[in-house]
Amino acid sequence: MNMKTPPLTVELQKINEQLEKEIIDRKKAEEEMKHSLSLLNATLEATADGILVVDRAGKMVKFNRRFVQMWQIPEYILLSKNDDQALSFVLDQLKYPQSFLIKVKELYASPEANSFDLLEFKDGRIFERYSQPQRLGDQIIGRVWSFRDVTEQRRFEEKLHESEEYYRQLINFSPEGISITDREGHLTFVSPKIYDIFGIPPGSPIIGTSVLEWLHPEHQDMAMDRIRKLIAKEISPLPFEYKLLKYDRTPFWGEFSSTPIIDAQGQTKGIMTIIHDITERKQMEQVLMKSEEEAKSLSRENEILAGIGRIISSTLNIEEIYERFAGEVKKIIPFDRIVINAVDIEKNTLTNLYIEGKGVVDRKVGEVYPLQGSGIAEMVHTKSILLIQTEDPHEYKDRFPMLLSTFQAGFRSIMNVPLFSKGQIIGGLLLRSLKPYAYTDKDVRLAEKIGDQIASAIVNALLFAEQKRTEEALIRSEMEAQRFSQENAIIARIGQIIGSTLDIDEVYSLFAEEVRKLIPFDRISVSTINSEAQTVTMAYTWGIEVDDRNQGDVFPFAHSIYEELMATRSGLLIHAEDENELFKAYPHLLNSFRAGFRSMISVPLISKNEVISALHFRSLKPNAYTELDLSLSERVGHQIAGAIANAQFFVEQKRIEKALRESEEHYRDLVEFSEYLISTHDLEGKILSVNQRVANLLGYEQSAIINRNIRDLLAPEVKGEFDQYLDTILKQGRASGVMLLQTASGEKRLWEYNNSLGTEGATAQVVRSMAHDITDLKRIEREREKLILDLQKALSEVKQLSGLFPICASCKKIRDDKGYWNQIEVYIRDRSEAEFSHGICPDCFKKLYPDMEI
Repeated sequence: MNMKTPPLTVELQKINEQLEKEIIDRKKAEEEMKHSLSLLNATLEATADGILVVDRAGKMVKFNRRFVQMWQIPEYILLSKNDDQALSFVLDQLKYPQSFLIKVKELYASPEANSFDLLEFKDGRIFERYSQPQRLGDQIIGRVWSFRDVTEQRRFEEKLHESEEYYRQLINFSPEGISITDREGHLTFVSPKIYDIFGIPPGSPIIGTSVLEWLHPEHQDMAMDRIRKLIAKEISPLPFEYKLLKYDRTPFWGEFSSTPIIDAQGQTKGIMTIIHDITERKQMEQVLMKSEEEAKSLSRENEILAGIGRIISSTLNIEEIYERFAGEVKKIIPFDRIVINAVDIEKNTLTNLYIEGKGVVDRKVGEVYPLQGSGIAEMVHTKSILLIQTEDPHEYKDRFPMLLSTFQAGFRSIMNVPLFSKGQIIGGLLLRSLKPYAYTDKDVRLAEKIGDQIASAIVNALLFAEQKRTEEALIRSEMEAQRFSQENAIIARIGQIIGSTLDIDEVYSLFAEEVRKLIPFDRISVSTINSEAQTVTMAYTWGIEVDDRNQGDVFPFAHSIYEELMATRSGLLIHAEDENELFKAYPHLLNSFRAGFRSMISVPLISKNEVISALHFRSLKPNAYTELDLSLSERVGHQIAGAIANAQFFVEQKRIEKALRESEEHYRDLVEFSEYLISTHDLEGKILSVNQRVANLLGYEQSAIINRNIRDLLAPEVKGEFDQYLDTILKQGRASGVMLLQTASGEKRLWEYNNSLGTEGATAQVVRSMAHDITDLKRIEREREKLILDLQKALSEVKQLSGLFPICASCKKIRDDKGYWNQIEVYIRDRSEAEFSHGICPDCFKKLYPDMEI
């Protein structure tokens, strides 16, 4: 049975098949799209840049992990998809967030624009930001932002620039001249110092000039030969000396240290040379030697001054240490007589407390003399040192009649140094010498320092003597005698404590314990005054603290209690019961009152006629102090004033010594590591010092050369010439030339020297030597001279034939200048010194005599 499918059913089947095909195609397209998206995501994640895609409204559409890592955006913000929160987090990291926003707004306002800029972060990172529109066909649907971290690159560029700038400045500001020449010896670079060394006017064109223009004709060949050998790597880079010409053609000597410049292929493309003037180096070495001696002298003087300070602070009975004191003074200031006296201004008299040295008939220890007509009277009037130095004392007989006996005793140099206490002269330190003009400005300065050292000791000695007299007059009972004795013992103990060290910080606590046995206090402090800075420093405090007045605090001098202490030069005794009244009189003491103190003593400490410090006592009890306590405080102040002055001097001395040591070490290094041969010897030839360069060349240890005579080191054939050299040095004060020495191994070395005789900084005449070894130089010169002689001799034995010879191609005859043809041997014989002998070669023999065998 045949059944036909209705037409509608057939149509539906076709539609169904078409739908199935479209579904398959769509699934395939979706798979391809997924693959494409996966590939795009993988590409985004694989890139080193941070990528952010936003829509036209600026909303985040897509970003890679690198973007999240670079901006350190927390995951909770990303999950929230809150663009404002993400933007706020980003802006908080930037150094200039406002500029960031402005740029973003500009780009959103111009969708088709591209941009590139840098972003700086607060933590120092730097990003490059690049942005371009995102297009779908011809339509802009958003914007793509690309971020790259260039922090390390920028830092590297900065370091590279800094390094380049560093080396540029190193060359431009180098104290030595630096030049570069090509292989032919033409200048391709010079540093600014070259202009100074050669006296070249600024801006003058010298690049491209030959080094020969700056070399003296005597050394041009030698220098160019050395350049050729350096380029050929035939010699090693070593310092060399040349005679040079300045811009104005003035000759001078310089030292060259040349090094070949090697390119990447190992070829020498030029020479770099460091140049400096040898004259300056010699002057520097001379300054070094003088500086060394001055440093040693200053260190020794400071050590002696410190020793004097310790001696005079060791006892209240200064008579016990006068001799030790005089012995120390004589180490730094020469004298034939020393005197210490006391001056009584009210009675217009003076009393000699100590005398040592050559006697004067009418001047004895303990005797009282009138002040009028003496050198001391003028010293008191001027309040300064009196210095008299003369060969004819008669010019002073009317001016200083009291000095007549001193002049008659033979003294020709007189120095009177005032001793101050509280701005008043209380005595004098007198130095006398039999030599006219014995004292220098340096001696005057040292004497003034010594006077400052002993002034407080003299005051204490006079006070001590007065106290003994007062003790005898005032002791009325055993209790008073015991108390007075205890006070003196304690004050003596205080003197021993503060005089036991130059570092007074070490003994402040012991000092405070002893003072408390005399004066009750709840707080004690010592402050120092810096007059130049107009400040006060609390050097030591113990007890109840006061605001702004504790140890180490520094405060202004103006409007403080120290102004009154300096004006009155005497102690202050203050009892405070009412804050307002205290504020009116002493506003600067308000903090002390608020700390609870009701009784206060402040004592100025005076040294060298200046208030340098202050001692303070404070008590919580009202009316705790009496005038007796104030007097005791002033006595204690006299003790500690000298110690504080010595301590300040000690600190300054240490600073100076440190600076001198550093200077000495610096110049010693210059000598020790110098390429020059530096040494000293006495007028008999004994070696006093040598640098390491001398020891190395001679093959000895430095210690093995010291104290040897130069004769021992000379070659045997020249030892007889040494006495003539010493005679020249002694008569002329200098000598120069060459000296032949023999090393420890027996090798003979030739030294060129330039020596001078001097006494600066030395106790005896010393010969200072500056030399350099010219053995190799002389050897090269001899070899060069021999080579020239050999060449000249060879040239003298040869006659040269040159030019174009017309010769017959067949018979080999040569046509002479007259047109005649000559045998070749005749032509050569007549025009040179060559002679010919005749024979026959094998080829010609066979040709001429074919039947014969050779």
